[in-house]
Amino acid sequence: MSSRAIRRAQQQLEEEQRATLASAQHQNSNGTDEHEDSEEEAPQRPSSNLNPFDMLNDAGDDEQDATAQEESEEEHDDGDGDNEDEETTTDAQKNQKTTTKKKNKKKKKSKAKASTSTPAVSPENDATPPAPKPSTAPEDHSQLDAVLAIETQHLHVMNEMRRLFGRVVDQPSATGGDDNPEARRRRQRGRGQAQESGQRGGLASLGWRHNIFIKGQDNWPKAPSGGLSMEKVGPWVECPSSKASKEDTAVEYRFVHNKNYQAIQQTFVLCVERSDVQGIMNILHENPYHIASLLQLSEVAKSQSDHARAGDFLERALFSFGRAAHSTFNTALTSGTARLDFTRPENREFWLAAWRYIENLGMKGTWRTAYEWAKLLLAIDPENDPYRMSLVIDQIAIRARQFEGYVKISDKLLQKPAEMLKHHFPNILPSTALANHRLDHVDEARNQLRAAVINTPWLFARLYKALNIDPIPASIWGSIAPSSPAHLLTEVYVIGSKAIWNTPENTTFLTSIVSSVDRYDVDIAIMEELPIHVTEARHTLLLHNAALDALVPAVFREVFVSYDPLPPKDNKPSYALPTGVGERVYPAEEVEQGDLQEAMEEMVRLLARDAPEQDEQDDQDWDDEV
Repeated sequence: MSSRAIRRAQQQLEEEQRATLASAQHQNSNGTDEHEDSEEEAPQRPSSNLNPFDMLNDAGDDEQDATAQEESEEEHDDGDGDNEDEETTTDAQKNQKTTTKKKNKKKKKSKAKASTSTPAVSPENDATPPAPKPSTAPEDHSQLDAVLAIETQHLHVMNEMRRLFGRVVDQPSATGGDDNPEARRRRQRGRGQAQESGQRGGLASLGWRHNIFIKGQDNWPKAPSGGLSMEKVGPWVECPSSKASKEDTAVEYRFVHNKNYQAIQQTFVLCVERSDVQGIMNILHENPYHIASLLQLSEVAKSQSDHARAGDFLERALFSFGRAAHSTFNTALTSGTARLDFTRPENREFWLAAWRYIENLGMKGTWRTAYEWAKLLLAIDPENDPYRMSLVIDQIAIRARQFEGYVKISDKLLQKPAEMLKHHFPNILPSTALANHRLDHVDEARNQLRAAVINTPWLFARLYKALNIDPIPASIWGSIAPSSPAHLLTEVYVIGSKAIWNTPENTTFLTSIVSSVDRYDVDIAIMEELPIHVTEARHTLLLHNAALDALVPAVFREVFVSYDPLPPKDNKPSYALPTGVGERVYPAEEVEQGDLQEAMEEMVRLLARDAPEQDEQDDQDWDDEV
């Protein structure tokens, strides 16, 4: 049937509808609801006579699309249509729109009545009541997963840089001589190679641009990961899955090294034991995404104050981790249910790379991204917290102005026993009070800070001394930490948070509360012989602060290695490494200054030049792996 015949049938149907609508409006002069119902149902009566055209007159979302299509057909017709058809169609459309609006109004009224009647039946639906503290382990676990859910868009530092500085950050930087003509040509060739590989590979280009952790850079080598992958292990053994629902059950993942990657790792360990920086650079030149080599050379670059290159090495390592991630790992992170087992060496490399990247982000001042990464490290093993992110995430959150997010996390952390909070987590309550103070929760903030002063007076005595506040109130004067962990973690907190408290607003809040505490209300600290836990020692040694390192027992300092800091006693290696590993440190100071400078220049020459050209087979291997 031609479009002309359809329009004529449509016109005839609309005239009948309009006549029926006019008669219904005439009968509906009193304006009652019953007549409104008959008026709405009237246009549907003639549909029985013209069944083939019912679908053309449905009063819904498709009405406007059908009308637009009909108008376009009239415009492109061969000229046989007349103006009378267009005017009639326009009038019918207005009448139909009026009827549709009346129907929508009635629907809204019925929904409003239903919503107003609901609270009378179930008062639990009142607006956002405060959640009660969980009384069972499964509920606590599910709520902890919710507060530790990761927003993956905040893992990319360029998103924060654009928010802070605009699109100017996308322009080439002059740092490190990268703005010379040769560097520009190198970037253009890199972009050309990326576009060419995207045209050939498809999936490879997609994996290069869209990465859960780090977006691939055009000047990075286009090479495979070398044998790094991730597999899904199953339900997390720490999770009480027998009582929790399937949606709340945490899932364990693990990074895996294939045979080729294992051989490279063994060579790397031998180079570390011999302090062979050149050997590590050779490994990285042949395998541009070997994680351990990237992490080690990032430390060498950091020792030379080349933080930009150190950050580039760390981003390449995290990019390789993201490229190897399991297809469901992203979803598990966003729900807070992804877990990694710290006892596996392959997983510990991810912890180390993320920790050092957080430090690098702090040097840039991109604290929002650093906060999301710190939350990620806490989320993948919140029960054990092997890097003790709970000792530093408060400071990162306050610098990032994520006060509300940290308060939600601290509500879960404060459920630990009081003695454990006093000796092993003295930072949580003061930082929670400061976050509530910044949120203008005045009463809650004052009560929390007062409780912190009563429970840990030695921490505030040390903080007063660091801030040069005189005089020290009698309530905290002369207080001494009662245990070795309390002393160590007090120093860690004061050194890290001194700059946060050293503002007029925060200092006034601090002094007003501490001065109001009576000396007789403060708990008397009883000296206890408590050992420093390995997680606390690992956290302290990773801060690279000489004053704090001296407080760590020698038994930890003697076995510390930079590429695997203090592995756990229940280590679960997947393959054997050369014997004798882990008995000495590999600091940058062990290399002579001249040799180190020469090695760094060689590293810059090898890694900053163009990536070695690869043939079609190498590109195909990379595409297949991605």
